Amino acid sequence: MYFIREAFYKRPFESARFAAARGVVAVLFVLLFFAYCAYLIVQIVDDVPLILLSSESVNATYAAPDIEMCVVNTTMQFAFCNAIYTNFTSLPFDCIGMTERGAISMGSTPQCYMLRTQGLLQYAANRPYPENSSLINNIEILWKLGSVDSAGYNIRAQPSMDIQLYSPTFNQWYLNSSEFIPQERTLYTSMQNGNNRIYSNLNVSTIIKFSPVKYRAIKPKDSRSILGFGAKYVDIITLDTTQQDFPLQQKEPLTTGGYDGIFSISLAKTNMDVKTEQRQYTVLNAIALAGGAYGVLTGIYTILFGAGRFSPWGIFEMGVVYNPFAKSTEPAARPGKGRPKRQSSILKARISKGPQSMPFPKEHDIQGFAPAASAPLSASQRASMENDTYNRLLGIPFPQIPSTGGGGAVGDPVTHYDHDRLKRRMDEMEAMLRTYFIDAEPYDVLRQGYVKEQLARDALNFSPSIEINSQQHQPMLSTRRNPLNTHNSSTIVAEPLDHK
Repeated sequence: MYFIREAFYKRPFESARFAAARGVVAVLFVLLFFAYCAYLIVQIVDDVPLILLSSESVNATYAAPDIEMCVVNTTMQFAFCNAIYTNFTSLPFDCIGMTERGAISMGSTPQCYMLRTQGLLQYAANRPYPENSSLINNIEILWKLGSVDSAGYNIRAQPSMDIQLYSPTFNQWYLNSSEFIPQERTLYTSMQNGNNRIYSNLNVSTIIKFSPVKYRAIKPKDSRSILGFGAKYVDIITLDTTQQDFPLQQKEPLTTGGYDGIFSISLAKTNMDVKTEQRQYTVLNAIALAGGAYGVLTGIYTILFGAGRFSPWGIFEMGVVYNPFAKSTEPAARPGKGRPKRQSSILKARISKGPQSMPFPKEHDIQGFAPAASAPLSASQRASMENDTYNRLLGIPFPQIPSTGGGGAVGDPVTHYDHDRLKRRMDEMEAMLRTYFIDAEPYDVLRQGYVKEQLARDALNFSPSIEINSQQHQPMLSTRRNPLNTHNSSTIVAEPLDHK
């Protein structure tokens, strides 16, 4: 975190104890931030998904469910199976040929039967129904026990048949439980424990209404859901059921009816309830939460200790551009390897003007602020000029030097003093910016590296040539711009003068 480096930076007029206390608070904030990040990581690993409830329309048709029927201490047989169509006509169907019996065993073990229509019977899900449709509204089954006495043996309640409906895509009779994901295993266990089981009692007509429910489970170790870019789902369809019981008419003897009970199955509603898992914590969510926590901690630190210096240099400049494998190995060539002194970024720069893209001042630009001719300062004046820059911040006034002549005259001490006072004010402003607003050390490193490169390039482009003047027998030097120098800097080149 950026403010931890600034927290240990001792500003002027601050005690070392205060700077250390501020650094300790910054370290505590950083530890708190990393602890929160660790908490988010744990939440991502141990995430418990939420359930989003929604609904979707069922198709125009819906296949009849698989019907499991179980009895105890006896057997069961179908007396009659009837399908009621949308035009209210009824036709019998071969339910015996569609039935599969479970494992045969003796004793009190339930004897179970599975009736599978395998898509031959389709419920009508939407109105209005088409004419002469083969879609059905209801299935009616009349059942008869092999022995009513055996079915009621050792039980005090009236004999009954256990009925459970399965979706054709999720039937425990035909599933391999070893390939289940945890959510499928949970629903599979619920079906085995009798969830949504219905009981059709003896001498009772049971009306069963079912409605499909889709559970969308996230696949385990799904990388897309962990990152937060969506999830891959496993759709598990089960059936919710409700029942209503009505006693059979007593005027018709059961011995002549040829059955012991009746149950009918119909579709309850035309829309499907959907339960979709959603992760509470993802990587993107954790990044957002961590960013919010970082902003809160930074805001609290700013309120307590003020804002740190602005740094326009990031990881790319500090770690990539100035990487440890750079050509220059001197400490001043890389940020963080030898901290350069905080000097004036303009008045201490004595370099030639480089490329247009590098905003470095030229020598004559810097000297242009001074008078054409200046007298040297006295010792007392120079000592006064070399006082610490922060005297101005402390409010110490500068000495007033009276004027001894016309303003702006050559050699006028007031002119030199005004020039030096302006220079000192510029230094004060730069010191204030460096101390409280901008971290300019990487800029100093960049500038020093450029200066060394420019000086080396100028040394290679310097080509002296000397000729003896025939009149004065003295070497004559003149200056011209070196044509080999591709930069805009002015280079002194010695060349012979024409002899006239």
